[in-house]
Amino acid sequence: MTLGRKYYFRYTATNSVGTSEFSDESVFALAALPLAPTAPVKNAAQSTLTSIYVTWPLVADADVNTLGYRLYMDSGNDGNFSMVMDGNRLPGVNYYNATSLATSHSYQFKVSAINFNGEGPTSPSALYYSCLAPE
Repeated sequence: MTLGRKYYFRYTATNSVGTSEFSDESVFALAALPLAPTAPVKNAAQSTLTSIYVTWPLVADADVNTLGYRLYMDSGNDGNFSMVMDGNRLPGVNYYNATSLATSHSYQFKVSAINFNGEGPTSPSALYYSCLAPE
């Protein structure tokens, strides 16, 4: 087997009565899950009193292509993260604008990368406030 290749499998069953039809095809990639991205960073220029615009660096393709990202947000600092962006199949989308936020409230963000085999580990979380940066 070769690292980074996809393998397709089908099977049949045989007994004293005969042989079954082929099964549906299963596909597996010989690859690890993607690495965790770095923590999302707030873009103060694009954030407002009620929005936080975050970005993160793209995860380098390893054994197979990175297919996209999932962004999670905690709006209460209790560690109860919810997915706010499912960017699966959008590999170049590494940004999100969280809108309709409470003014001067803190929010945590973390992100994960996805490849053919699934979702990798999440980044460390980053804490940001929904308010304009001091001038």
